[in-house]
Amino acid sequence: MALLDGKTPEQIAAEIIEAAQKTEVIEISGTANQMLDKLLRYKYAQKIYAEGEKWFEENRDSKATEWLEALIKSYYDQRVKADTKKAQDDQLEYVKVLVSRGVNKFKAMEMAGMLSTADVEAQQKIDAANAAKAEALKKQAEAELQATAKAAAEKVAKK
Repeated sequence: MALLDGKTPEQIAAEIIEAAQKTEVIEISGTANQMLDKLLRYKYAQKIYAEGEKWFEENRDSKATEWLEALIKSYYDQRVKADTKKAQDDQLEYVKVLVSRGVNKFKAMEMAGMLSTADVEAQQKIDAANAAKAEALKKQAEAELQATAKAAAEKVAKK
C-alpha cells in the first residue's frame, strides 16, 4: 500500500476524523459572556417563557455552543462565498484583458481556467458546423438567385 509521508490512507483518514471531532475550549471575557447571555436570551425567549429560567440555566452551555457553532459556520460560508466571487471576478478580468489583446474569447476563458480544453474544442466544433451551415445557406441562396434571374431572363426573352 502506498504511504503518504509515512502514513497509510487509513491513518490519515483517522486523523482527519479525530481532528473534526476534537472540541476546543474558548475563553471569553466577562463582558463578552454577558453579551452572549443576552443574545441567547433573545434567541430562546419563547422557550424561556414556556419552560422557565431553570431551563435556561440548565441548557445555557449547550445552547451557547450551538449558537456559536452556527455563527462560525455562517461566517465561514460567507467567507468562502466572497472568496469564490473574488476569484471569479479576477478570472473574468483576465479574460477581458486577453480578449482586448486579440485572443479568441473561448481560448481566453480556457487560459483563465473558466473552461476546460474539451469545452473549447466542443465550441470550435460548433463554430465550424455553424460556419458550414452558413456557407451552405449562402450557396443555396446564390443558386436560387441565379435560377430566379435565369427564369426572369427567359420570360423576357419569350416576350
